[in-house]
Amino acid sequence: MLIVLFLTASLFIWVALVTSKVLAPTPGTERHADAVISLAPGDSRLPTAFHLYSAGEADELAISWFPSRLSYGIVKPEWALLEDLNCRNATRDDIHCFTPEIDSTYGEALSVKKLVEERGWESITVVTNRYHVFRSKFIFEHVLPSTVDVEVIASPTDLPVIDWLRHVIYENAAFVKAIFETSFG
Repeated sequence: MLIVLFLTASLFIWVALVTSKVLAPTPGTERHADAVISLAPGDSRLPTAFHLYSAGEADELAISWFPSRLSYGIVKPEWALLEDLNCRNATRDDIHCFTPEIDSTYGEALSVKKLVEERGWESITVVTNRYHVFRSKFIFEHVLPSTVDVEVIASPTDLPVIDWLRHVIYENAAFVKAIFETSFG
């Protein structure tokens, strides 16, 4: 009985802590970085990252994108911007479009790690949705070398309560996965 009580209390504390970080993540600060990274897909991530890049808050822009998803309309609002940035042809040296081998935040972090090594970045600003900030920061800080300064900021996130509930449940489970991925690869 004592073990069940301990496990129940531990689970409750875990859910409470992760949920609080999902709903109210520690806000990142906009500051100049070597690169701004747009995680994908998302309805406001790329526009936010592009705004930071255009405003001179980063020397380079990296975009995680999945061309196959575009045909299904998952990131329709970003399609025109992706086309303008020429992700299909990669003609600019300061804009990097990449498709992670692993379709997850962990996969995106591994791809960014390669860019960090190739480009010599010492600081990055990762742009994601508010509910995803806590887990993204955890993953990127565990995958990238400790010498890389990682800041994660939230793009505008306006969701109905039911969607927040769905994200809270998902992020609690996904954080457990993130711990295993970053620990054991």
